[in-house]
Amino acid sequence: GAWGMALAYATACRGGCHLKAWTIGDEVVAPKYDRFSVGGKAKLVVDLQNLRAVEDSFGVCVMGRKAIGEKELVRILAVTTGWNVSVDGLLTAGERIYNLERVIAVRDGVSRKDDILPQRIVEGASPNLRSRIGGENFDGMLDEYYSLRGWDENGKPTCEKLEELGLPDLLSV
Repeated sequence: GAWGMALAYATACRGGCHLKAWTIGDEVVAPKYDRFSVGGKAKLVVDLQNLRAVEDSFGVCVMGRKAIGEKELVRILAVTTGWNVSVDGLLTAGERIYNLERVIAVRDGVSRKDDILPQRIVEGASPNLRSRIGGENFDGMLDEYYSLRGWDENGKPTCEKLEELGLPDLLSV
């Protein structure tokens, strides 16, 4: 198990998908986090989802993702468009993309009830009790994720967040 990956699956904008935030590198391969803990996972998932949204917009293949970092994306954008954007500006663009996708999903009926995991993952199929995320742990991570995203308790982007991201036109969607 990798609890950050569980949160990434549950909150992927197109349903459970490992391509929208691959936490395994930070939880298992070169661990920066305890994979069986909620600590830091919500922020990790938000950051990776924002970065992946930008990479998707660039057409960067997920298989070569580590070959092109944020600084390279900024340079590519400057060379191809003349836009001088910082890494933070690039990640804010990813945040805008992810919020736009969520607004569309919310409009179509998606809410917290859909940001879930299959019961088998929550209860754990493994005899290893540590791998079982459990409902309380998952709900706590999801609450933190929504808070970091600037979404309400049902997973809807708040008016304040949309204004902050320069997306006021989405308030009526």
